[in-house]
Amino acid sequence: MVEKSCSYKTCLARVSISTSRARRRKRMSSNKTMLAVVVVIIIVVAGVVGIVFLGPMLFPSEPRVAIVFATGGLGDKSFNDACYEGATRAEQEFGWSFDFVEPTQIAEYEEFLRDFAAHEGRETAYDLIISIGFDQANALNLTAKDYPDQDFAIVDMVVDQPNIASLVFNEHEGS
Repeated sequence: MVEKSCSYKTCLARVSISTSRARRRKRMSSNKTMLAVVVVIIIVVAGVVGIVFLGPMLFPSEPRVAIVFATGGLGDKSFNDACYEGATRAEQEFGWSFDFVEPTQIAEYEEFLRDFAAHEGRETAYDLIISIGFDQANALNLTAKDYPDQDFAIVDMVVDQPNIASLVFNEHEGS
């Protein structure tokens, strides 16, 4: 910005000051851009390093699932068979592993759930234990209280505990 009534030296000084301010602003702007780029690179590198070193602990390569089927057992053409088919697909497509039991009496539910929760005869715990059928609600409720760090799920019933996922279907909307 040059005034009309300024002397040559005054005008030159003002233009020089204005130009140096513009250069400083440009340098500051490019410094901020460079800082932002460096911060983004650090975040990306930290994320990659974290995944490489912590990934196996955070994301197990082979989730382990245990299933306690309903007393109808496999071949019921219902929840048991659907769950078995899903577990088999997860094993083939994603490398999951699963174990299961087919109780013959309702009285066996709690025993099997506790065996899986305590990972009896197994080196590692299960990532998830699934109960198939509403008639396992009582046994699951008792077992889940004793194993608060174990994740459970139940199909066809609601059990209100923080470590139990209840899977209920709107059967009236099935068609």
